[in-house]
Amino acid sequence: MTKNMAVINKIKLFIFTSLLLLTISSCDYRYCDRYRYKGEQYGVSYNYDYFSASKLIGLWQIDYGCNVGSIELKEIKFFNGSQCDIVFCRARDTDWYEETWSYLYNGKTIRLNRNDGETIISFRIRGYISPELYLEDSFGKYIWRKLR
Repeated sequence: MTKNMAVINKIKLFIFTSLLLLTISSCDYRYCDRYRYKGEQYGVSYNYDYFSASKLIGLWQIDYGCNVGSIELKEIKFFNGSQCDIVFCRARDTDWYEETWSYLYNGKTIRLNRNDGETIISFRIRGYISPELYLEDSFGKYIWRKLR
């Protein structure tokens, strides 16, 4: 009887391990958070949407309330692979300003650097459902919408 129980326990263990491995390895690349798509850098995805450096180029409108330090970001136009124009206003000010900043995208974060070398803003990418990019920093969560 104990020999039969040992065989049954081994079969149960084999079935359980097989099901566990099958569940772990069945991540379809289109539905995973990060995957490699057609030779581009790793990006964030939702179903068939994916985000990569090429999607960043263009004009992005920023939701109201993207206050980072003493400035509120309004819109960003990303150019080549390193520069962008940012429209912003200062706290308690009605005037809007536009400046050229440099930026760095590494697949997980977007880092904006004012050319004075003192102001650096970093956003973690939390998701992308076209045309919206979901970002987060230590001040809050934000949504950027791509206009063109």
